[in-house]
Amino acid sequence: MSERRGIRSRASRVRHFWRPTAALALFAAFLLLTAAFVGVATQTNALSREATALRAEIISLHLKHAVLDAAAAERRTESYVVDKAREYDFVRPNESLITIQQQPFARSEPVADPGSRGHVAKWLALFFGAR
Repeated sequence: MSERRGIRSRASRVRHFWRPTAALALFAAFLLLTAAFVGVATQTNALSREATALRAEIISLHLKHAVLDAAAAERRTESYVVDKAREYDFVRPNESLITIQQQPFARSEPVADPGSRGHVAKWLALFFGAR
């Protein structure tokens, strides 16, 4: 009987050794899968933010393109070309250029009134009467 007891105790020792080892291995696998999932989720989130930023940039570039197209279409019109040519002093055939020169304004220096009093004298006259 003691032999049987020794065998059972050896088998139970082996069983007690493998259960915690298997639990630890299972826990390590769980941690590894969790870390992989967190990495993939983080990467997906970063990619979606980048895609959103790129979509916003595409929209702004489309708007800028539309504004530039409108400006180019305006500059292709005859009235714009004529107005620009007149700004640079070009004339059409059978037209003449007339320039009007204005006289520069005469600068007048402020003339001091000999009868005017200084600021302090005005305040004194206001509070203490005229002297």
